[in-house]
Amino acid sequence: MIQHRAAKWAESPVSEWRRTLESLLCCEAQKQGPTFVSLDQLKQTITGYFEVASHEESFVYQHAMAVVQPSLGAAYSYDSGIALAGSYLRRMPNGMQTPHCHQFYIEPVWHWQGIDAIEGPCIYLPFACFNNFGHFVTETISYLWAFTESASEIPSCQVIIGGSSDHDLARLVAQLIETAGHQVVFEQDLPSRFLAEQLYIPSSTFSLHNKVNALYLKTAQAIGRLITKTANKKDAASSSSSLIYLSRSKLPTSLRTILGENEIEANLAKRGWQILHPEQMPLDAQLNAYSQASVIAGFEGSAFHALAMCETSTKSPLIVMMGDALSPDFLMQFSCQGLNGYYARCSTPQNVKDIGDLHIETRQLDYSPKEITDTVHRLALEELNNVKFL
Repeated sequence: MIQHRAAKWAESPVSEWRRTLESLLCCEAQKQGPTFVSLDQLKQTITGYFEVASHEESFVYQHAMAVVQPSLGAAYSYDSGIALAGSYLRRMPNGMQTPHCHQFYIEPVWHWQGIDAIEGPCIYLPFACFNNFGHFVTETISYLWAFTESASEIPSCQVIIGGSSDHDLARLVAQLIETAGHQVVFEQDLPSRFLAEQLYIPSSTFSLHNKVNALYLKTAQAIGRLITKTANKKDAASSSSSLIYLSRSKLPTSLRTILGENEIEANLAKRGWQILHPEQMPLDAQLNAYSQASVIAGFEGSAFHALAMCETSTKSPLIVMMGDALSPDFLMQFSCQGLNGYYARCSTPQNVKDIGDLHIETRQLDYSPKEITDTVHRLALEELNNVKFL
């Protein structure tokens, strides 16, 4: 008998969630000055749309006779040509978006019998991104648990990773993998299509706009320890303030700069805040500053994802985030990490020609720099003094 199954969502679950978020932000908004809504309230909106698991969850996909073709973003069955489970990056609820898998099927051909092959077992990482920090610290790290945890089902073998080997983050990942007893092979040094007789693929522990579990956080912190352990001690100088503002003002104008942010920074600096430009700092210096901070403020950006690499054994910083396009990925991370704080919608895209470019468009402020500065600093004082100002 065929039974009708009701749809879980009436439309795109992300669109549905955004409407829920919008209702909450509009309900809390006030006419005078920016309104900061607690992250605890916002975290509640992701329930039913995105998964946050407090337990550690991982597994390893095992495939025999896999044809790997990195340019297509997947590995394929030698016999059927169908893309293999776990071999391509997935995002969105239920993993319904596969942004880098360009084909789910390639036709098996007779000359595969002469294909270059990697003998014995090897490990394949579906997504290794080194030129975009936000995607590295979320999605690439999500596969690296296999080299920080005891993965007894994976023997010591070659590990195939994409991207260029000539990058600090690539060298960091290579160090992690080699310390775990494996050999690193970059795709750039392999044929464009090759056969893996035994292919192991670690599962993802952080799928954007989809789900995260505690093992992602544990892995990110292990990588944070590796960064600080191998750092130049001069780079890891102590932070000069417990109040940190993460600036976007020195980023290229093509990467979501905020008009008027310089004035916010100047106002905060006069009140004792340290203004950081993460893209100009070594990673160890960033992590050192974040770990000493009591309050971390700024507009939405990947620098906030770097907090996942900080240890949480000591008191966690208060997060004061601003923007206009809050990503559920931040709420998922903060929920998993136990970080609290506030969020305010206080900017607007200046000129949106293509909705696909919304996340990189220049922003203009909805309130004066002074109004924003006053509210951010008040929240910081409340955190430092453990009092509420009326």
